[in-house]
Amino acid sequence: VSQRIQVTATAEVTRSLTIAEQEWPGVPRSEQLARLAALGAREVETARAARRERRREALEETRGALADAYPPGFVDDLRKDWPE
Repeated sequence: VSQRIQVTATAEVTRSLTIAEQEWPGVPRSEQLARLAALGAREVETARAARRERRREALEETRGALADAYPPGFVDDLRKDWPE
């Protein structure tokens, strides 16, 4: 089921539609907006995936960096003071 939405023709939307008209001449503005939205969504997904990958790389690079920061049994010693 398709749902209609309203979009205010702000300066940014107008600029985007001008670009869309150059890219897809003769295509109705509603379709141009739909195409721009789809392209924008793919761009956001790509950027999100890149951020996740950078975080994974940072985790891999720092894995084990603090291995010597706490002596063996440190957590067990802390837990001795915790109420059950």
